[in-house]
Amino acid sequence: MPGGNRDSVAARAILVAEDDPRLGPQLTRAVAPTPAELVTTVADASSRIRSARHAAWIIDVGLPDGSGIDLLRHARAVDPHVRCVVITGLDRRPFLNALHDLDADALIKPFDRRQLLALLQRSEGPGAIASAHRYADDFGLSARERALLVHCVSGAPRALLAEELGLTRDGLKSAVRRLLDRVGAHSLADVRDTVLRDA
Repeated sequence: MPGGNRDSVAARAILVAEDDPRLGPQLTRAVAPTPAELVTTVADASSRIRSARHAAWIIDVGLPDGSGIDLLRHARAVDPHVRCVVITGLDRRPFLNALHDLDADALIKPFDRRQLLALLQRSEGPGAIASAHRYADDFGLSARERALLVHCVSGAPRALLAEELGLTRDGLKSAVRRLLDRVGAHSLADVRDTVLRDA
């Protein structure tokens, strides 16, 4: 389709590239009322990215005909600025660094709708979640401290952190104190600002 038609029907839709027959439809429902366009292969996603402008891309890292990372590399040549969330079970530093270089955020499985929406709606630049994981690696944070940091950076309201992390209110206070002690910060806001400066 000619490039001049890229401002058509899908101009404000979110492109979802996911081949899991259960997760794909769940993702399209999760972003409602924003319209979503579901594709299941790298080939179909590449075609849609070339022919239509999207509000965001949600890309699974493993698609049946190729890698979601390779898809994203090609997609960035078409649109270097659209927000992108890559769904993955990987949280290794080289992988997260690759996402950061491509201006994309990682959404680590398992995740919930609020985490996805926080990544799609936040006003900070792309790469914040990858930056949070690098920060956690640098300080040798525990799994719980890392999860707290990622939830904080992704924009989860403080009131929801305890629920999302499976902690009591007092347990959350203790977890926050331990995190701040580990990184030498005075508040979660300070930690979040530091992470976002590097995103």
